[in-house]
Amino acid sequence: MGGRFTRQHGAGRPDNQSRNHAPTAQRPPTRKPPGRFLALDEIDAFLARLGFRDRLIVPMFCSMGFRPGERFALRWNDIEEERVRGEAPRCLPIALVFPASTGQPISGHNYERDVIVPAAIRGGIMAKPPEKRRKAIRCGTRPLQ
Repeated sequence: MGGRFTRQHGAGRPDNQSRNHAPTAQRPPTRKPPGRFLALDEIDAFLARLGFRDRLIVPMFCSMGFRPGERFALRWNDIEEERVRGEAPRCLPIALVFPASTGQPISGHNYERDVIVPAAIRGGIMAKPPEKRRKAIRCGTRPLQ
């Protein structure tokens, strides 16, 4: 009637695959969501501590929802000309919108370390992180005699 495999027999799967293991699988660890969001006065204090270029970059990225890898890889040909207010810069379309001083894309980690965290500390939004100290390495050499 139903062929040689039926639902009753696990539809031809071996015994170890005849049941769903998803409910017993362990989930991978995830990040905890942030404990709080910034108040408007904290955002103003943070933006006031940024330079001109960074006061443009930070709100743009926050409002547009860029992923970390997309932030600084944005190129002029990724932007539709009719959406640019004012005069668009005349440059190669493959040029980065926010290049590093080397002309390469800015590293997101370096930008956070060098721009975001110091501005947040100066704005009173976050406490200064403790200094990281290197562990002293013993070389095992004997002093000269």
